[in-house]
Amino acid sequence: MKKIIVFTSLVTALCLSSCSPTKVSYSKNFVPPQKIGFITTVIGPLEQPVIPLIDAALLNAKINKIAPQIMQMEQRYVNNIERMIAVNLGKPLRCRVVDAKELRLLPTFQKLQNDIRLTPPTDFYNRDFSKFICSDYTLCPFSSDKDDLYKYFTKNEDYQTTFSVVCKSLNLDMLAVSYSKLNMVQAGVFGIYGKLRLETYLLLFNQNGVLVAQGRSYTNTTEAEAKDIGDYAEQMGFAEGALKNLLSEFYNKFPKQK
Repeated sequence: MKKIIVFTSLVTALCLSSCSPTKVSYSKNFVPPQKIGFITTVIGPLEQPVIPLIDAALLNAKINKIAPQIMQMEQRYVNNIERMIAVNLGKPLRCRVVDAKELRLLPTFQKLQNDIRLTPPTDFYNRDFSKFICSDYTLCPFSSDKDDLYKYFTKNEDYQTTFSVVCKSLNLDMLAVSYSKLNMVQAGVFGIYGKLRLETYLLLFNQNGVLVAQGRSYTNTTEAEAKDIGDYAEQMGFAEGALKNLLSEFYNKFPKQK
């Protein structure tokens, strides 16, 4: 549904237009892996706008009322996101990729499952969007009270020991985590509409649990009516294109070997 929205924050609009939609970086600690475990595929709670204040409050109230329908819709997409990354990640990283379903069949997994919590946290600030939407076989060996996993992994290090144990126990060189979320980046007048995009992140961790590569891809924003579930589904439908762009950038930026 396309309608003209009058936005009151020129500064925010300029910031949005200046963001590069796809970005990938490898750290100096990155060592090309031979086998990587793709353990986690989750969709996080929808990020809600904070400006303009009154319009955002009105919009967020409408969004929260259909939170169950939004999460149900996202569940239909999360396995496809996992499948596409699992099938295609090996090419840009020049390695073998083992997905979560295959990892669960390893003899060492049972002991690991008994020793480490592998289910996702659910204690979020926004009780309407109260959980991660997970793929059927996803593993979440971390405990975060943050609903934004990208900020959690880039601002903290308390997961590193656990990630290291998982990586070494399953005989892997690296772990991969996929995190996506819908982001209503700005509210329109009276909170009837907003600007919506899909954000997808891919994070790679070495055997010590250290973040050694990361990438993100944003879709173009679309105008979304607060209560129209079809507008949210439209953005989730752009996930395949965003992932193709992201994996292509991982390939293009892959460190040259001396």
